[in-house]
Amino acid sequence: MLWAKAIQDTKLYNGQEASTRYIDFSKQDIINPLGTKEWEELQESQRGFYLSLLDPLYDYVASLYPLVDGQSEKIYKKTVKAKVFDICRWFLPAGCSTNLARHTTLRQVADRIIQLRHHPLEEVNEIAETLLQAMLEKYPNSFSDKTYEETEAYLESTKSEYYFHSAIKWDLELVSANLDAEKLNKSLDIINTRPNNKTELPTYIDNIGTLTFQYLLDFGSFRDVQRHRAPFQRMPLLTSELWFHQWYLNSLDDTLRERAETHIEAIKKSLDTLDTTAEIKQYYTPMWYNMSCEMMGTLPALIYMTELRSSTYVHSTLRQVAIKMWKYIQSLGIKLFLDTKDDEFDTRRGKQDIEIG
Repeated sequence: MLWAKAIQDTKLYNGQEASTRYIDFSKQDIINPLGTKEWEELQESQRGFYLSLLDPLYDYVASLYPLVDGQSEKIYKKTVKAKVFDICRWFLPAGCSTNLARHTTLRQVADRIIQLRHHPLEEVNEIAETLLQAMLEKYPNSFSDKTYEETEAYLESTKSEYYFHSAIKWDLELVSANLDAEKLNKSLDIINTRPNNKTELPTYIDNIGTLTFQYLLDFGSFRDVQRHRAPFQRMPLLTSELWFHQWYLNSLDDTLRERAETHIEAIKKSLDTLDTTAEIKQYYTPMWYNMSCEMMGTLPALIYMTELRSSTYVHSTLRQVAIKMWKYIQSLGIKLFLDTKDDEFDTRRGKQDIEIG
């Protein structure tokens, strides 16, 4: 998952990463860069706890949201499973592998290889070199292994600032508003007459300016919001410093919650003894931990993101962030179309599936 985030960290990324809902983590590889049995066992304890929750949590969620008359039983069961997977992903380590597809041009691949071989994670460097060798073999006329010493040295010197990490407030806060008030006032009619069918604003609205938000979000939900290409997002560092979002624990019954709290304490004690770099430590850190996130975007980019991610079928912790952003954007006199229903069980989740046949 950390490699996937690295390759997606560009506005030109065009592809798809598999949701944790559609991966069988009983079989999925977990990346253990330290290579020791001790830290493999830490990762496996997280996988084991995740797997142990699936069945009892399914029964609990189904008891909270029973099948109603006229509802498709197939869609209902998929919806329950989707909610269960969204809760349980919290307990997986970020070192879990994932499935990723990318569609791009050869030029973009060449540019990204140069950047990725100077990423803070050695795994990313190695895959970038492997990708280069594959491209040299397949497209020898479009790729070269020639390097420029000054460029390589410069990129190597910048990687220490790659990850964003700051102990910010719990609540979302606006840290910068660079908007042209005159342009905004002149464009309000164009913005506010947009139909309620996910119609995107014209690109020239970008010139009104940008907003920058900082907020805390767990790694699991960051995987979702990072898919948005239009806003600029700093890549946050996953640590055990900012604790976790209470929504996950609140989604468990009393028995499961007690088990989870014991598990959380044990994992945190193990992480506190892990003597390695902050970058490597991410592979062993559960996705339940919050990260300091930063997003800068133009109004069209942020309006699209908030409207899409405020839907009830979006993960709750990300939905809360999107609604808070929406409230600020709305205060500018901008009309938005948001789904603000208090609904923790939306059957549209059950219709989001991958069918092969």
